[in-house]
Amino acid sequence: MDGETKEKDGIIMRMSQTGIIMLKQFEGVRLTAYKAVNTEQYWTIGYGHYGVDVYEGMKITDKQAEEMLKNDLIRYENGVNESVTVTLGQNQFDALVSFAYNCGVSALKGSYLLNLINMGKFADACEEWLLWNKSGGKVLLGLTNRRKAEVALFKRDIESYTVVDSKGWITETGQFKLTKDIYLRKGATTDSLVIALLPKGSLIRYDAFKHAGGYVWIRQQRGRMYGYLATGESKDSKRVNYWGTFR
Repeated sequence: MDGETKEKDGIIMRMSQTGIIMLKQFEGVRLTAYKAVNTEQYWTIGYGHYGVDVYEGMKITDKQAEEMLKNDLIRYENGVNESVTVTLGQNQFDALVSFAYNCGVSALKGSYLLNLINMGKFADACEEWLLWNKSGGKVLLGLTNRRKAEVALFKRDIESYTVVDSKGWITETGQFKLTKDIYLRKGATTDSLVIALLPKGSLIRYDAFKHAGGYVWIRQQRGRMYGYLATGESKDSKRVNYWGTFR
């Protein structure tokens, strides 16, 4: 994922250029301070930068607007990283950052939308997402179009997920680099026979994942059979931690 940066035991995601381009299109850029509504406490400038540091008559350059956006995004990226407890694809993450940038991190954290995402109910979440198209109780075309675009981006990752079999394996190709020694097993349970103890630093290619028995497992094809590796702990189908980094 081109937006990821790695930190300690887990992955801290950052918005990709694809997501930033979409966000810019909806925010637009204004190089002179303005108030969208006269009753707003502060002024706005650049790509929706709003706060006490913006004042009436303030002017900035395109370069300054870009720098403001770069700095502002960190807060919203961190907000999504802190709020979401399930594994996200890059498109899903980008869509949520766009939503948080528009509606606020606190709105995201207190929303039913977030609850649905953290329960892994992505299809229901997309329906809920579209309801966030009102301001002052009125449906706005601009917000409706933005929500539709965010949902379409979010769905790019959902539509690549296909249940492989009745046991709930979900297709996803990638690589996983271990940050600790982990057993590769003949089944996705801790009672399954051990194939090998893979050392820290090993890079494993996988073709599917699932939550089972309190862990998030990945599946590695090995000739005519599979090997199964726990990549971290899981609770209620939500990832708790990472025992490596995904690539």
